[in-house]
Amino acid sequence: MSWLSKRSKFGPRLAKSDSKTVLVGGVGSTASVSVPPNHEPGWEYLFLATELEGGIHQLDDEYTRYMSGQVVPTGVTVSDSVQDAVARCDDAKEIVDGVNQYFAPKLLDKAFGPKGVAGDEATIRFVADGVVGVYRSCLQWGEQIRGTAVPVQWQPLYSELADMVTLPMQQIREFTNSFLISVRESVEGVRAGKVTGRVLDFTLKISIDPEVSYRFEQALEALRK
Repeated sequence: MSWLSKRSKFGPRLAKSDSKTVLVGGVGSTASVSVPPNHEPGWEYLFLATELEGGIHQLDDEYTRYMSGQVVPTGVTVSDSVQDAVARCDDAKEIVDGVNQYFAPKLLDKAFGPKGVAGDEATIRFVADGVVGVYRSCLQWGEQIRGTAVPVQWQPLYSELADMVTLPMQQIREFTNSFLISVRESVEGVRAGKVTGRVLDFTLKISIDPEVSYRFEQALEALRK
């Protein structure tokens, strides 16, 4: 389980500009080309939000296929279901925990910059690409599990195993959409002179569903008997 949070205050750096508001992207956008930031007040937050949104929604077809339960055979076969399932379960946990590195305080400080100093576009893109990469890895991992050929008696185990990434992906999608909405509202207010010193608080919680983990352990124990 990973709890990732960052509190960012929209202080003088944002309030002092009289620039006209220009917002890029929106919830549900499927643009595949990264749009350079306009460097108006709050551009760092809007850039991260739109990069996340664009990257996540580029994978909508794969996500829909995964959630529908479609199986694409990989040609992989397993000789020891218990050993293989345990190893792959560890891989899933590693993928999910990997999102922590992209919310490290020092990295976010470099991305957004200290008060009065502009953020760093390359670092913001690195953060966004990293989170999207975790989401993509969850999708690919789940598809590989479902595409693995196993005997009928092992299928309940692998079904639960594949579902371990379902909740993390949903959490990333929910975070991406809510983050974009809150950032746009905050930045719009600052640029319009309606908000000063507003605090933007965003938290991304990533966790494997405990119910899925329990069912997986039950199926694993049944095979061990």
